[in-house]
Amino acid sequence: MLIVTGADPYTVRMSAAKTDNDSRTASSIVVPIVLAVLAGLAVYFARGYGATASRLPTLIGSIVFVLALLDFVSRLPGAPGRVLRLTLGAGFQERELDFEPRRRTEIMQLAWVPAVIVAIIVVGILITLPVFVFLYSWLNGRWPAWLCALTAVVVTALVGIVFEVVLDYELYRGMLFGDEAYL
Repeated sequence: MLIVTGADPYTVRMSAAKTDNDSRTASSIVVPIVLAVLAGLAVYFARGYGATASRLPTLIGSIVFVLALLDFVSRLPGAPGRVLRLTLGAGFQERELDFEPRRRTEIMQLAWVPAVIVAIIVVGILITLPVFVFLYSWLNGRWPAWLCALTAVVVTALVGIVFEVVLDYELYRGMLFGDEAYL
């Protein structure tokens, strides 16, 4: 049960009321467990790449695994969880947000991730990136369309210049437009 407290609407804080059937701690550990498993899979599958190609997924997977482990421990009751909550950031009682986001909003935010991954697999990074930046800025940021388009062009140009020109690294072109295109 959540209790909203605060003197005025601008300083509203949410605190959790303690109950015997409060299963939020148990259910909240699902997220760090899933993240740790995904990070472990990234590191495992990166072993199949060459030495250079495996560095970035191994680094990112390892970092995500450590952060998921810290998140997991911080959600547990007891001294280790309490120490992590006090030293590394907000817990469930000291929330970072002053409001509870709607479930639909959270689901829509999470839906962007698989949508972008599928788009990158199908059409590649250089096509997905400007579309994602434009749509996300326009739909979620409610920016003017011209600013979304400008931002999408600038971000895509910077990514293209850094990887394709400076690093001489060909970005993934997707299943439709890559070397092994299915068209």
